[in-house]
Amino acid sequence: MKKIISYIFAIFVIGWFSLSFFRMANNIFRLFTDEIGLVHISDLQKKEQMFGDRFRFWTFVEKYTPSDASVYVYMPEYDIDPSAFYYSLYNLYPRKIKFVKDLDQESPQIEGNQYYVLYFSNHHIFDSKILEFFKKGKKYEGEILSGILVKL
Repeated sequence: MKKIISYIFAIFVIGWFSLSFFRMANNIFRLFTDEIGLVHISDLQKKEQMFGDRFRFWTFVEKYTPSDASVYVYMPEYDIDPSAFYYSLYNLYPRKIKFVKDLDQESPQIEGNQYYVLYFSNHHIFDSKILEFFKKGKKYEGEILSGILVKL
C-alpha cells in the first residue's frame, strides 16, 4: 500500500513540475511575441488600443461630467455595444448610470447634476425630435461609434 501511495505521489509531483515548466516556457515565449507592442505604453493607452471607440467615448463622458452626476444613457441600437452598461459603470464610477429606453417614457426629474447621453453608431438615422433635444450638447465622433452629452 505504501508503494502505491508513493508512486501516486511521485506522479503528482512530476506532473506538477512539468506543468510549472511548460507554463513558464509559455510565458517567456509570449513575452517576445504577444505583448511586444504593449510593453512600453501607459495603462490608458493600452485600454484605448484594446477597446477603441467605446473607451474613448466613456472617457469623454467622464471628462465632462462631475463625479456626483446622474447620467441617463439613451442607446437607440442596443446591439452596437451590448457591453456598454458594464463599460459605463467601470469608467464613470461614482456617477449614477441609468439606461433609458425612450426619451419621453423615462425623463428624469431635474435636480442637481444630471446629464443625458446619446450613444449610437455612425450610420444610425434619427428623427427630428431626438436631434432637436441633443443639438445643444457636446459631441464625440469616433471611427465607429459617436455620442452626444447634454446637461439637463
